Amino acid sequence: MQVVLKTWQGTQGEVRLEGGRAVGSNARTRRLLEQTEITEPDTLNTLEPSDGERYLRALPANLSGMYATADLVP
Repeated sequence: MQVVLKTWQGTQGEVRLEGGRAVGSNARTRRLLEQTEITEPDTLNTLEPSDGERYLRALPANLSGMYATADLVP
C-alpha cells in the first residue's frame, strides 16, 4: 500500500509503509509530512507516521484541496 502525491506538475513522490511506519520517498515528500498535521477522518485524532496504515489512509482526506493531492494505491 502506498499514497502517491501529485501537484499540477505531476507526481512528486510516494509515501509507503516501511516497518509499519509511513515514510516519504524523497526529501520533498518527507518535508510535507513533517509540516502537515494529519488527523484521522471522523475522529479528529492526530496521527503520526508511526501509525502506519491509518496514517496512509488519512492522507487523501487531509490533503484534499491543498496544492497537492494524495491517491491511495493498494
